[in-house]
Amino acid sequence: EARESVEAALEELRERLGLRRLPRRIEGYDISTLHGSLSVGSRVAFEDGQPEKGGYRRYRIREAALDDDTACLREVMARRFARAEGDPLPDLVMIDGGKGQLAVAQAAARDAGLEVELLSLAKERDLESPSPRVRRSGGLKAERIFLPDRKDPVLLSPSSRGLLLLQRVRDEAHRFAIEF
Repeated sequence: EARESVEAALEELRERLGLRRLPRRIEGYDISTLHGSLSVGSRVAFEDGQPEKGGYRRYRIREAALDDDTACLREVMARRFARAEGDPLPDLVMIDGGKGQLAVAQAAARDAGLEVELLSLAKERDLESPSPRVRRSGGLKAERIFLPDRKDPVLLSPSSRGLLLLQRVRDEAHRFAIEF
């Protein structure tokens, strides 16, 4: 039953996001800045829907300005892609963030001469609000999935198995970064 549920989630992601193959191995990336003084990148790996702790990594930000989220992400992705030979790429790389973060990951892959399936996952923002805070009212927040070369985000149902899997990956990347 759980196995079938994971297969259904992976198949849904492949179909709805137009992926070339089933995303059996997914790596999730997050950048966390603690008190504006320490930025870290985290990578988590999921294999067939389950955390695969051997694939977890933490990245201390060495060069990027600590308050520049996209520069930190660029550094982390460049370091990850530079090691692709000894650490094979996953079926899918998921970035916590929106179009800007996705563009940074795309550029890093291109600079490394690599083909890798990428997406970014962002909580829906409350557009009426003057500050771009994440929407809190009304329970479930919509998630937006951004894909390369696609203007509009893909929206999956909040109860979608594929979306729930992506959220688990993102939340785990976030937890792992903060734990550092």
